[in-house]
Amino acid sequence: MNQGSAAKAFAPQDDEIDLGAIIDQLAENKWLILIVTLVTLSIGIFYASRQVPQYQSDVLLQIDSGQSGFGSTGPAAQQFLFRSAAAEATSSQIALMQSRFILEPVINKLGLDISVLPAKKSLWARWFSSTKNIIAVKQFEVPRSGMNQSYKLVVDKPGHVQLYNTKGSLLLQGNVGRKLLSKDKQISLQVGAKNAIVGSTFTLKKRSDLIVVKSLARQLKIEESGAKSRQSTGILELSLSGDDPAKIVQILNSIALEAQKKDAQKKSQEAAQTLEFLYHQLPITKGLLEKAESELNQYRAKSGKIDIKLQTQFLLNQLSDLDKQLGVLRISKIDMLQKYTALHPILIASETQIKALESQRDQLEARLKKLPASDQIAVNLMREVGVKKTLYLILLSKIQELEVVKAGTVSGVHVLAFASLPDAPLPNKSAIIYMASTLLGLILSVLLIMGRKLISPRVDDPHWGERQFNLANLAIIPYCKEQLQNAQKFKHGGVGKMPLLAHENPRNLSIESLRSLRTSLQVSITCAANNIITILGVSPGVGKSFVSANLAYLLAAGGKRVLLIDGDLRRGTLHKYMNVQPSPGVAEVINKTVTLEQAMVSTVHNNLSFLPRGAYPNDPSELLMSDDFKTLVNELSKQYDVVVIDTAPVLLVTDAVLIAALAGTNYLVLGAGAHQPADVEMVLKRLSGGHVKVQGTIFNFYRAETISRTYGQYGKYGKYGKYNTYYYEEIMKN
Repeated sequence: MNQGSAAKAFAPQDDEIDLGAIIDQLAENKWLILIVTLVTLSIGIFYASRQVPQYQSDVLLQIDSGQSGFGSTGPAAQQFLFRSAAAEATSSQIALMQSRFILEPVINKLGLDISVLPAKKSLWARWFSSTKNIIAVKQFEVPRSGMNQSYKLVVDKPGHVQLYNTKGSLLLQGNVGRKLLSKDKQISLQVGAKNAIVGSTFTLKKRSDLIVVKSLARQLKIEESGAKSRQSTGILELSLSGDDPAKIVQILNSIALEAQKKDAQKKSQEAAQTLEFLYHQLPITKGLLEKAESELNQYRAKSGKIDIKLQTQFLLNQLSDLDKQLGVLRISKIDMLQKYTALHPILIASETQIKALESQRDQLEARLKKLPASDQIAVNLMREVGVKKTLYLILLSKIQELEVVKAGTVSGVHVLAFASLPDAPLPNKSAIIYMASTLLGLILSVLLIMGRKLISPRVDDPHWGERQFNLANLAIIPYCKEQLQNAQKFKHGGVGKMPLLAHENPRNLSIESLRSLRTSLQVSITCAANNIITILGVSPGVGKSFVSANLAYLLAAGGKRVLLIDGDLRRGTLHKYMNVQPSPGVAEVINKTVTLEQAMVSTVHNNLSFLPRGAYPNDPSELLMSDDFKTLVNELSKQYDVVVIDTAPVLLVTDAVLIAALAGTNYLVLGAGAHQPADVEMVLKRLSGGHVKVQGTIFNFYRAETISRTYGQYGKYGKYGKYNTYYYEEIMKN
């Protein structure tokens, strides 16, 4: 990044999905995933335990595929009628059992249009209440304007109820078991058995039949056994599910009996209509028969011709048979026209058969015309008598048959097995609920992690500064568990000082990373304006002091005369690594209350000297801006090979910018996952505004838990707030 210009705005990285980074991110948040999943699973287990058991029962019916009419078609149509009758009868009954025709009487009989529910409670009360208030309403009638409206039913005292409307007006009251009427006689109520404590409130509603019919039709399942075999069996299975097994059985059996009853009524009505038609035709047919017989007798008396030839007799018999069949088919057709349209397949088949018989009759009549005239007259008269007589006998037979049918009509719906109470509830969906809640927990936790990353992105790539601001990454310091343990022991009073890791464990990987930084530093410092090095940080808790102390030690161990200065006059902690008191120090030297020699402290290495921060001043920024501080730093720069200055966080106070302006080399420490990109951008803008050039970055806590997870991401008081109190705690401690 060019420090002479403003820092570039944060730009998104390439669009490639780093699957490894996503897996690492999930692994880092494994405890969050586990906790969220356990919470959702616990909720799922509790929800499953509160589910009301569901029961299912069924009733088995057989639909008679025979036609309710009395007629019979000829042999040519029998096969077709047999195939279509069963499917037609079954489909009709299924449609009827899902319609108002059958369901509405069942609803009115069982009172399914009356809804009684406990008054609304809170979710907590509904889930955790152990008492159940139950009340049975036998009868509830309201005017049409009151349909689907809610009424409040209150058990005000033992065996006594009150009914209120939505406005809170009392409509009626009385004892349980008696039929109660309102003053205007428009509302009636009869409460049956109850299991409700005094003070219980219920919501009472009279629902319209149409709404209840639609609801019950949706719940009712009707399946035909063997329907997959492409041939209708006429056996139906009606099933219903719910939380009240006795009510389910009652509804199913009522539907079956109602369907049986309606079918019998329908057949009886058909028989009555047909009888009316036959009684009307009977005297007409009888008169025609008597007229035909009279004409035949008159011809015989006039002509003296009593017998006809054998061939003529055979022809007459054939014509009589055809006329008989045609008469039966035409009566059947008249009966079927009362049920079907002219385009129905049965009627089309019957019409085809009639035309075929008429064609045969025309052929016989043509043969008849070739006979002698006297024989033709005799045959026609005898044929007319035979036809009328046959029709008359058929009418008498059908009248007797239908009288029997009407007197004892048998329904075409047969109940093979009534519904019975189920032995056990349906298998619950606990396993599905458990799996769904676990999956939901995993999804929520992943969304939470990814959402937090999108909403509040963190710098966790060591080379991010190179891509965004052209800042070289000079060192990648891996997470050091030993340093964290040392810090925790010191914080909780387990040890008297903060161990200097470069001195205690020089083979640690973190120290090895700082050695590589020392190598590059020794080369770059020769080209710098001076030998002063400042260690800058975006925010607290990113390891500035750790880097400053250990880097200074490594430089001293490399043969350089090094001075380490604690430039954080607000909350410097370098004295803990050196096991000395923070005062006297820089603040006292600038205020000239002590000499430089009195404030200077020796360390564990002969080449390393240390200048503590001193007592907390009231005006740290003014001290650092003073000419005395600049003079002090310049004098010390001449006395030592390298001067390393630890500074306060740049994002919070301006102290670090004042010190960095005097240094020839400035390094910015970034904590993995500790900063938002906008914070780093703001820090670089602030340094650029103070004419401070940053030579590179030091990436600390790489691919591991940051120290912010132990001490809080931004300290006890949040990101920027109460920074004075943050330092005041350290003042009180010391």
